Amino acid sequence: MQIGAPVIEALPIAVMAVMRGSEVDIAASRALQNLPMQVDRQPLHAFKRAPVELGRNATIADAFQAVGRSTLVSIAANAEVVRQRPEAEVVHQLRVAVRTLRSALSTFKPVVADEDYERVKQELRWLSKSCDLARNLDVFAAGPVADAGKAPAPPASLSKLAAEIDAAREHARADVAQTVASTRFRDLLIEVTGWVDTGDWLSRPPSGTPAKDFADKALQKRRRQLLKAGRNLAALDDAGRHKARILAKKLRYAAEGFQTLYGRKPADRFIKQLKGLQDELGELNDIVTGEVLFQGLGLSADAAFAAGELVGRRAADKPRHIGCAVKALDELADITPFWR
Repeated sequence: MQIGAPVIEALPIAVMAVMRGSEVDIAASRALQNLPMQVDRQPLHAFKRAPVELGRNATIADAFQAVGRSTLVSIAANAEVVRQRPEAEVVHQLRVAVRTLRSALSTFKPVVADEDYERVKQELRWLSKSCDLARNLDVFAAGPVADAGKAPAPPASLSKLAAEIDAAREHARADVAQTVASTRFRDLLIEVTGWVDTGDWLSRPPSGTPAKDFADKALQKRRRQLLKAGRNLAALDDAGRHKARILAKKLRYAAEGFQTLYGRKPADRFIKQLKGLQDELGELNDIVTGEVLFQGLGLSADAAFAAGELVGRRAADKPRHIGCAVKALDELADITPFWR
């Protein structure tokens, strides 16, 4: 990827916000000009990724670039908010945008895997991982801790656990804010933006072929992988259900990205059912995550005891979530795919 001259004046507001005060060389300035100007000048709220809109004659390149631009704007806007006001929903939306783009890299790999692909993939993985602890702590605080506080018999020392979890959340979010204020993050945003719009992958013949033909095959492959991984879902171990969760997430992101090629209405039922499955598998993953979440946090003895009790209570709900996930997967398998 070639690095061009500084063209900061060409950047949309979202990207400008992340690089404010920096002197940088920007790869592919045309790519940055193409990013949609969809964010406020001072976005102090969580920024949800804009839906992808594709015309019936869209090419594979059009589809990948639409997803890329949508996620990059969301990443940049939420990064700016995190730097000023790191809150749970902002970190969540930042993480969702990064994961959506990572999923797109996987789905479009047969077309976009040029010499820069692996570096882009690894940098996005680094950014996603940097948000994990903050998000996991937020989920535990908003779920088990909050629910226990409303229960008739909350665990002893729950208030102490809540206070220590809140302190850990604050530190974890500060770490995310530091990450998105770093030179490495700015370089990532610049490089990935340039690569999405002007990367060498565009010179490959498949990039100009119809997106719908590619989408038909990609969605069918994702669905087949999910149904195979979810076979005998109730009998799978935690690792097996985690694999099914990842595949469900990839199928959902792909379905949402491609759905306007077929019309939103035909895809809505499929995506709604898929989201239900993903939610149940997510609950199961949160149970597993909660079992190891507190290692290394340095909780006091009383807080650790309360945490252990909450983890145990949540684990007792595991069979119910497994049953709901099995039902959701069976119902998904019975729905006629909207791309057929």
